[in-house]
Amino acid sequence: MSTKKHDKQSKAVVEERPLLVENEIEAPPISKPKANPTGYHIVPTLTLLYLLILIVDFGGVLQVAPATNIYERILCQKFYEGTIPLDESLTPQNTQSNPCKIAPIQQELALLNGIQSLIGFLPTLFLTIPYGVLVNVYGRRLIICLALLGLCLQFTWIVIVVWFSEIFPIRLIWLSSAFCIIGGGPSVGLSVVYVMAVEAVSEESRAKVFFRLDAARLIAVVTGTACSSLMMQKSPWLPLFVALGALYIGSSVALFLPDTVADKKFPTLDSIVDDGDEDDFVPGAIDGLGPNIETPSGGPIFKQTVLQVFRKDLRVSIHAMSQNGVALVILVMALLSTLAGRSSSLVLIYVAKRFKWSFAKANLLSSLRAIINLIMILGFVPIATHYLDSRPKIVVSTRDTYLARASCFLCMVGTFGIALASTTPLLILGVVISASGFAFDALIRSLLTSVITPRDLPIFFTIMSLVAHFGDSTSGPLYSGLFSVGLELHSKFWLGLPFLAAAGLYVVLNVVLWVVSRRFVKSGKERE
Repeated sequence: MSTKKHDKQSKAVVEERPLLVENEIEAPPISKPKANPTGYHIVPTLTLLYLLILIVDFGGVLQVAPATNIYERILCQKFYEGTIPLDESLTPQNTQSNPCKIAPIQQELALLNGIQSLIGFLPTLFLTIPYGVLVNVYGRRLIICLALLGLCLQFTWIVIVVWFSEIFPIRLIWLSSAFCIIGGGPSVGLSVVYVMAVEAVSEESRAKVFFRLDAARLIAVVTGTACSSLMMQKSPWLPLFVALGALYIGSSVALFLPDTVADKKFPTLDSIVDDGDEDDFVPGAIDGLGPNIETPSGGPIFKQTVLQVFRKDLRVSIHAMSQNGVALVILVMALLSTLAGRSSSLVLIYVAKRFKWSFAKANLLSSLRAIINLIMILGFVPIATHYLDSRPKIVVSTRDTYLARASCFLCMVGTFGIALASTTPLLILGVVISASGFAFDALIRSLLTSVITPRDLPIFFTIMSLVAHFGDSTSGPLYSGLFSVGLELHSKFWLGLPFLAAAGLYVVLNVVLWVVSRRFVKSGKERE
């Protein structure tokens, strides 16, 4: 990548993808992608990525319940001005005798968490795309380390505020989101993990790697929830500090990840800041940027040059997004999937209200859903993938399309089942069916990889993470509002209104998927 001639030649070698060139003016020649094109050591790299996801997500899940419990205790103590001692044995189950369950305290707690969630989304909204471009500028390892550092500092600030709650107002936890400026937040880190996983394996193995990454996150959720409940029986501070330690330990794993751009030579200034034809500029042309960068004359590169290259890299990346209609449709499907899928977070309240279950009993449905997810990700879907791979007339994109259709259909049917269930067995059946479609997100991520060039992976994956984060932030108020409407209608049927809305989103998603995926299947048949 030392000359423009070499840059132009490198543009001709791209991953085989049936739909990428449809909206481009000039279609580059298609060649068969090589396995492990970046030169990663596959097994060590994937092992480190799985370990990173497992430990960091474990820490993230571990702190949710105890942090909420501590927030509530602090608010309760402030409300009663210390007149009521908060005994360690006081638990949320003792709602009849718990003075912290009164409306003013619970409203302040909801406000505290709601504003924290909203403010936390702002750095992600404004910094995801710039950091996605910087992944090609400074390399994968540096950006993921920065993202994890910001996450650790964010949680450290929260722990400091709540530990010294007699000094600091509890609302100062809202400032913790400012640390997401370092690295862009967890969505940037997660997107880089997926980028590195894609670059480490061949096209045929992409979906399997996504399944395993999702399985690692599921294992973290199951074990983190269980460990949090056990530790909180002793003290909510115990899981909080264990979670903090887990975040730092998990983040340190990123230091051992390989960096594909670390050993590349920085190109000359003429090749970087050439004001000629912008089509000659390849995004990521400054992949070698790092602490040892030197200009051809031997001096350090000027900051203005770095900024100029960043702007040009950003413009070309945005141009690539605007020209790839199929990829944009897949991003819309990712948003619809996130919005519809987050309805599952309301199952606990819905079941407790409609079927008069205790929260402890209703929480078993979450464990059931996680178990079904793991069975599908680690068992049934890999078997189905192997079966489809064994058929000679099915290519990778066609295989992923068939599996995505089936997964989306299961999510739709299961969500309708939850909404319309009039008995407990029907409710459980609906949960099982909807949980069986868990692989959908990993499959559309694999399809997205099929329609973009390797150089555009970071920007598209960070946008997909941004879309998912946006869906998470907006789904809570959406489904809470629908559930409130259902309560006001005084009918058990309308209590399922949030799930009817989610099922409707799945209907739309199925239609879009079938229309778009016909092109994948058609392209696969043409290549037979």
